[in-house]
Amino acid sequence: MQQARDRGDMETYRRLQRQLKVPAETLMAARRSMGADRIRLRGFRMELADAKCGPDWLDRKD
Repeated sequence: MQQARDRGDMETYRRLQRQLKVPAETLMAARRSMGADRIRLRGFRMELADAKCGPDWLDRKD
């Protein structure tokens, strides 16, 4: 993944990024810094956060 980014191949980088299971804590921090809409646009896999925080975690205001 890093090799794709280093060579400027952002399409491959983002495709690979969407395949990763992202920890709930990481997504919660991303929600605070970039917002829910951007997380959705990026296509992050959210099943770990859904399991830990509930399926509505991304839209909650906490």
